[in-house]
Amino acid sequence: LYLGHNAPRAGFMTRLQETAVWRSMDVLLESLVFALIGLQLKAVVGGDVTWAVVGASVVVLVVTILVRFAWVFPGTYIPRLLSKRIRTREGNPGWRSVTIIGWAGMRGVVSLAAAAAIPHTIPGRDVVIFCTFVVTVGTLLLQGLSLPWVIRKLGVRGSEQQQDALAEAQVQYR
Repeated sequence: LYLGHNAPRAGFMTRLQETAVWRSMDVLLESLVFALIGLQLKAVVGGDVTWAVVGASVVVLVVTILVRFAWVFPGTYIPRLLSKRIRTREGNPGWRSVTIIGWAGMRGVVSLAAAAAIPHTIPGRDVVIFCTFVVTVGTLLLQGLSLPWVIRKLGVRGSEQQQDALAEAQVQYR
């Protein structure tokens, strides 16, 4: 009887622990990739990187952000236009929420790993790694640091986080 009464609490606490462990692993693995790329970056910057390459990398960063939006909006709304089942099941997210998804979506650790995997014998490898690094760090800093501001400006409020906070408070109360 005791275990049956506390089963939801134990399940919720297990889920909280799993989430914390996976978030920690994600941060640890991303940090490792950035450290490895950072070690290579010194050799890359000393190589073929010129102001023209820096300018091109910034252009690629801007294009990457714009392409993300060009993909997220149609990817959100076209399936809803074509499928009544999707419209019924998932509803219609507002443009503000889709904008947040578009702004929050870049990371680039996989891109950095792929760029680092290019053989040293390939011409332009340093330029590709530098450009990928600029896009990754640029999206992390520009989009990551400004995300809370964008969310506040658009007035988006999440319900999942509120439900989790309420459930956690109920577990701690019992």
